[in-house]
Amino acid sequence: MTKVALVTGGAVRVGRAVSLGLAEAGYDVAIHYHSSRGPAREVARRVEELGRRAIVVPADLAEPGDIRRLADAVEEAWGRVDVLVNSAASFEAGSLLDLDVEEWDRVMAVNLRGPFLLVQALAPLLRNAGGSVVNVLDLSAWQPWTGRPHHAVSKAGLLH
Repeated sequence: MTKVALVTGGAVRVGRAVSLGLAEAGYDVAIHYHSSRGPAREVARRVEELGRRAIVVPADLAEPGDIRRLADAVEEAWGRVDVLVNSAASFEAGSLLDLDVEEWDRVMAVNLRGPFLLVQALAPLLRNAGGSVVNVLDLSAWQPWTGRPHHAVSKAGLLH
């Protein structure tokens, strides 16, 4: 049976590279995107050129209902998930003293709460497949970035 991966933020940057690498390793790939529809379709085309299957699923990871729909789309397409890669992230700059609560909450919702809810939503599929979760981090998880405090705190939380 072919293994299945879901890559959040799978259309651009690190997520794109992970999506294509997993396809090269023989995985079918669910490519999540929020606003990168064109790049997501291009990655899906490349995955299919590699002889794997791909689906493209839009979702706002700050919205619990969208997360549920993302999980449902993967279950409907393949009925399994072997690898969940939480690569999507909000990377907004701001000074700690100038951030408003909406900016703070949005970054926390996308970068920290979204992966948490997605793991919960996919837990039965991951458990059945003996699957794994990979959380993509950056150095801000260990070294606070004063120009992106909300990002740094969310990545440190994701590390733990």
